[in-house]
Amino acid sequence: MELRTVDAERYSFAATYLLRAVFEQATTLFLSRQGIAPPKEMHLKLAKACEKLTTQGYGGKGLPALRKMSSDVDSKYSPDTIGLFIHGGAVPTRINAIRAWDTFEPILSEMVRQLS
Repeated sequence: MELRTVDAERYSFAATYLLRAVFEQATTLFLSRQGIAPPKEMHLKLAKACEKLTTQGYGGKGLPALRKMSSDVDSKYSPDTIGLFIHGGAVPTRINAIRAWDTFEPILSEMVRQLS
């Protein structure tokens, strides 16, 4: 809920940083709750989450982007690309933050729903 209130226009870095942190934490907790040991690397965590959601029959939006995010390090949504913003290699824009949120909100919502 807090992430939804961040003004990505004014605070694009903070919005992008928080999105990545929330996504990683939600994925780690989701995998643990499913009895899956979360790998250390973010892209491997995402791949495991994608596999699990697929086997559960998840039909919501964002699954193809999650699959690409976990397997293509050059994807605009990859953990490495988002990491460039966070570690100072690039400056995120409002558009970067909003596109990433719009793409992954359904998956985040599903993982968090399963944690409840």
